[in-house]
Amino acid sequence: MRREVPVIVLAMEFSITDPDRVRTVLDRNRDTLAALGAHEVVVHHSAVEPTRVLTTIGIRSRQPVRQLLGSHYLFDWFDAVGLVEVPAVFAGDIVFRHDTADAAPPGREFVVAAIFPVPQPEEFVAQVKASLGRFRRYGIRKVRVYQAFDDRREVMLLLTVDNQHSAHLWLSKSDAAAVWLASAGVGIYPPVFLGSADFDIDLPEDRDVGP
Repeated sequence: MRREVPVIVLAMEFSITDPDRVRTVLDRNRDTLAALGAHEVVVHHSAVEPTRVLTTIGIRSRQPVRQLLGSHYLFDWFDAVGLVEVPAVFAGDIVFRHDTADAAPPGREFVVAAIFPVPQPEEFVAQVKASLGRFRRYGIRKVRVYQAFDDRREVMLLLTVDNQHSAHLWLSKSDAAAVWLASAGVGIYPPVFLGSADFDIDLPEDRDVGP
């Protein structure tokens, strides 16, 4: 029986003069993404800062995370995109997922993404579960919580929302958002990201990845 390959999620946010270049470079490098173990890549463009991009990569790999983050494939991709500095990379696994409604209408998915610390990750996930009914009323269709490997008290919350208006409504009216996202944009943590999924790649998963 084959041993299940762990799933790792990498997320990186950075500013680039020509955001469309990210899509072009990723599309040209499908083979290297596959060699890295990637099975899904999504590029989001910011609705607030035109030069801001959030890229998420789902990877199936038996490599240790430290080795994966040091892979030349990642650095080659950063160079090809034209990044002068290597961006901070969130590496973690999914600890909660829920679809609160049917699939969104045709068009780009709008997302709210934030990375922040939580005192008790299990308690935070419980709070998210308790908020699912309110999420739906705010037009939030998908909820994902990821937990960082290097600091298990660090999480990434990724929400798929009906539209930008719904996202701003939740951010401005929700008490939970005010509490949870208080650390977003402070210190090492980037500001809350609002944007739309502009490009995605699905790669085959029927290969044995890693040593």
